Amino acid sequence: MILLQHLVKAYKQAKSPVFAINNIQLTIPPSVIFGIVGYSGAGKSTLLRCINLLERPDSGSVQFDGQELTHMNPIQLREVRYKIGMIFQHLNLFSRRTAYNNVALPLEFLNCPKKAIAERVTDVLELVGLSHKKDSYPHQLSGGEKQRVAIARALVSKPKVLLCDEATSALDPSTKSSILELLYTINQQLKVTIVLITHELEVVKNICHLLAVMEQGKIVEEGPPLDLFLRPKSDYSRHVFRAFSLANLPDSLRHQMIQEPTASSSAPILRLIYENQAGHHVLWDLIKSLHFPVNIVHTHTESMGDRSVCMTVVALPTLEQALPRALSLFTEHGLNPEILGYVS
Repeated sequence: MILLQHLVKAYKQAKSPVFAINNIQLTIPPSVIFGIVGYSGAGKSTLLRCINLLERPDSGSVQFDGQELTHMNPIQLREVRYKIGMIFQHLNLFSRRTAYNNVALPLEFLNCPKKAIAERVTDVLELVGLSHKKDSYPHQLSGGEKQRVAIARALVSKPKVLLCDEATSALDPSTKSSILELLYTINQQLKVTIVLITHELEVVKNICHLLAVMEQGKIVEEGPPLDLFLRPKSDYSRHVFRAFSLANLPDSLRHQMIQEPTASSSAPILRLIYENQAGHHVLWDLIKSLHFPVNIVHTHTESMGDRSVCMTVVALPTLEQALPRALSLFTEHGLNPEILGYVS
C-alpha cells in the first residue's frame, strides 16, 4: 500500500513560492490501477515523482509497504526503488543498446548473474510481446514497441508498483489501446499496483479502478471513475468530464451548439448520464410526464471496468418553463442532467 500524508512541494520564486502539490493526502490500495487526472500544471507529475522520491517533498510523509521513505538514507532508498518501477513520458531508452540490453540494465546495476538476467529479460519481453524484437535498437522500433520496451524494463526487477507518467500521450489511438490492454493484463496477471497520470479521460475510463482529480496542486475529489462521472463534486471535475461528454457527441450536433442562448429560439441541449439500463425506462416515463416535446438526439453506452454508463442527449423546446422543469425532474430521479449548450 502507498500512503501519502500532508505532502507539500513548493518551488521558490521572487515574490512567493509556487506550490506544485499542497497538503496531498492519498491512499493507494495494493493491486489496483489508480489514475491521477488533471490538466497540465495541476501537479500530477510532481506527485507521481514524490512516490519514489525522485522529487523530495518539502514536508509530509511517503509510506510504501509500511516503510517511511522520507527517513531513509540513500542506500535504503535505492533498495526500495527496485520495488517501484517507472515508465517515463519520454521513455529514456539508450539508443546504443538493443531492446534486450535496455531491459537488462536494472539487473546489471544489481550485479545479477548473466544467466538470471537472460531468463528474466526473456520472460518480460515475452510478456510485453517483443521477444522477436530483442535484438533491435530503439531507432528500429515503432512508438508502441519503444513503449513496450520501457514497460519491460520497469518490470524486470519484479516491482510491486509501476508508476506511469503519461504513458500513452504520444501514441496513435490503435497503439494507445494496445498499451492500455497490456497494462491491464500486467495488473491482472502480476497483481502489480499501477499508478498512472494522464489528461486523457479515455485512459481513466478503460482501465482504472480508482481515480483522483487534481487541480492547482490539490486533489479535489477521488473515487471509482464511474462514480465521479455520474456525480462529480467539484466545478473542475465537472469541467473535465464535460469534455468527455462533448467528445462523444455527433459532429453535426457539436458544431451547431453554442454555449449561451442568443435568442428565445435557442433550444437547450441536455446530457443525461446514468449507470444502468433501468435508467432508460425512468427516462421514458419522465419524458411522458413533462407534457412538452423532448427529442432524444443521441444515446450510447460506455463500459467502465465491470460497470457501464449510459449517456443520452436530449433537446428541449424553447418554452420558458421547459429547462427548469426538466432539470428539476431529471435531477430528482438521478439522471444527472447537464446543459451542454444550445441550438437554434
